[in-house]
Amino acid sequence: MNKLILILTIIPMIGLASDVNEIIGNIKKNLFIDSFCLKGKIILKADNSKIISTNPIEINYNLNNEKPNITYFINEQFLKIEFDKHNPIYEFSDASIRKSDEIFNTRMTWDDLCLSYLWWSNPKIIREEKKINRQCWVIKITSHESSNEVLAWIDKETFFPLESQIIINNLKTKTSRIKRLKKFQDAWLPKHFEVLHHDNNERSQLWINEFLIND
Repeated sequence: MNKLILILTIIPMIGLASDVNEIIGNIKKNLFIDSFCLKGKIILKADNSKIISTNPIEINYNLNNEKPNITYFINEQFLKIEFDKHNPIYEFSDASIRKSDEIFNTRMTWDDLCLSYLWWSNPKIIREEKKINRQCWVIKITSHESSNEVLAWIDKETFFPLESQIIINNLKTKTSRIKRLKKFQDAWLPKHFEVLHHDNNERSQLWINEFLIND
């Protein structure tokens, strides 16, 4: 059975769910199947598509351990996420870094990479609609640390978050989308992930150009 691999998670192809907690649980349940490495770059582009900055990134998924973990290496910084009973524990190379911090000058945050909203509280299904011609649940999730909210479009067939929008004080501030996937062996891997910043239409883009799946 094909596996659909997100930037953070591997989501199994499972049956439909009607309860929002079941939907979120299915996204996080049995996330870790393989160990692999992704290499690429994070680019910040202006509204006119001019490149403002470029930073290399390497993502290592160590999923065969008793406590699976994912480590992001960007320049000389790293973020390690260890999953203990599916609850994320974050460890940074610099203790002063927070998940909400911008990654260097890319405008992409560590939260954007980690899909941290999946662990926010009080998810609610607010409607159903199509996104890129696929049937989706639209789920609203509220942060337990602030007044921030996320609207997430979850594919009903694959439980894949096709898009998410960050809303702060009732204002949509950024939209994250998977723009392109690449099939590698029996897995779908992210090749192009984008965060659109609505204040000035700058785009933070993650491009993956190397896929290594360990046996």
